Amino acid sequence: MWSRKSGKTVKVGSVQWMIAAENTRLSSIRFNEAGLYLLRSGLVLVAVFILLDVSQQQPKKVAHLSTQWLLTEEAMLRDAMARPAIDSLQQKGYAIHLLKPGMPKVLPTQLTAIKTSLSTNSAKANNVDYWSFLREIDARANAPEKVWILAPNAARNFAGNRPKLNLKVQWLPLPIERKQVFLADALQLPNDSLWLSIGRSTKEGTRLLKEKVKRQPSIQIRDLPLIKAQNQQVSFATAPQNIVPIRSPKAQNVQLLYDQDFAVDRQYLAAALQAVGEYMGAEVKVYATKKLDATRKTDWLVVLKKGKLVAKDYEKIKARQLFYQAKNVPQWIVNDSSQAQRHWLCQRLNPELNPQALEAGLLGELTQLLFANPAAAARVRQFDQRQLNSAQAVPQTIAQQRQPTTPTTETRSFRGWLWWALVAGVLIERMLANRGNGNRMLAKNQQKSLENTQ
Repeated sequence: MWSRKSGKTVKVGSVQWMIAAENTRLSSIRFNEAGLYLLRSGLVLVAVFILLDVSQQQPKKVAHLSTQWLLTEEAMLRDAMARPAIDSLQQKGYAIHLLKPGMPKVLPTQLTAIKTSLSTNSAKANNVDYWSFLREIDARANAPEKVWILAPNAARNFAGNRPKLNLKVQWLPLPIERKQVFLADALQLPNDSLWLSIGRSTKEGTRLLKEKVKRQPSIQIRDLPLIKAQNQQVSFATAPQNIVPIRSPKAQNVQLLYDQDFAVDRQYLAAALQAVGEYMGAEVKVYATKKLDATRKTDWLVVLKKGKLVAKDYEKIKARQLFYQAKNVPQWIVNDSSQAQRHWLCQRLNPELNPQALEAGLLGELTQLLFANPAAAARVRQFDQRQLNSAQAVPQTIAQQRQPTTPTTETRSFRGWLWWALVAGVLIERMLANRGNGNRMLAKNQQKSLENTQ
């Protein structure tokens, strides 16, 4: 403005035409395409929600359980005498579950399809652990209020200590009393004879009977089913599937550990063991020593010592064991109730101290002990029908409110849905924007054509 230098002169028309051509676009802003604006605003909000990872806390959906369960064995569903009680409980709304891993539920249609029979295979081994099933139910957040059990409460099916649970349990009486007679072992004796070990088991307990019989195809013992002996095996004629092989006596290695006070007892015991071996036709080697030899091959470890016996001192000898311990019992040898491989010699073998040492009863018990079958104990447990009383067969009740062990709420994330909404929104926004641009271009072209025409 201060320069006096003449500039270039621009020739224009009338100033009024410049005023007429003034651009009024900025002074008249109008809000158009409101839908596209709202869509883009929504996309911005969706992107913000994705970055914030929006989620919702809601109650966890838990499968509904019946307030009362009936736990039973699968064999009971086929038992014609037990089935009416099961059907009646299911009609009353009880949920029927099986004593199997996972405790599967038996639906009414499944129960109806199961055929019943008066004959049940009660001899089949049952390896369930009732305590473990009850612990599993009690640990559930939606556990039933009460559990009824229809099954033999056999003592073998209660492993470990009686638990403390916040669960009501009641046993239903079985429709029939379970009794079991079974063959536990069969040993070949000289003169073509057999030594049979026969078990009788009821809910009160299990007893083993020893019977020496003449070997023949059919063996009849009083008050017992007919026994079939053929092909080196025996079985009851009423249960041919429960076969017991006939064992032959095997040579035995006995390590006899003693102190000076039992020197005479050691001599008589060694002679008795060798006499038993000669009778059975199997060699019995007796190694008498005052010092334990852990490296020696040993089938039986016999310890004749005074004083308190520490059984764990002999655990490194992996053999069946016979320890002397004076007991006021008529038998010579008794089994250890806590250790199946351990036995106790209850009387002295010195005839000067115990004249009964010269009687034949000692030889009979030594024969049964020396050639006993260690595997027979497992067979006895298989057929054991002993039951616990009603007080012992239920867990101890904890008087406190049940605490849920599983979460009652769960988090629901909307991240996936938001991503889908963002992608769909962008596609729709681009489509609408392109269509709007196309419409404006078309209108502009039409206006130019109109101006050119004029």
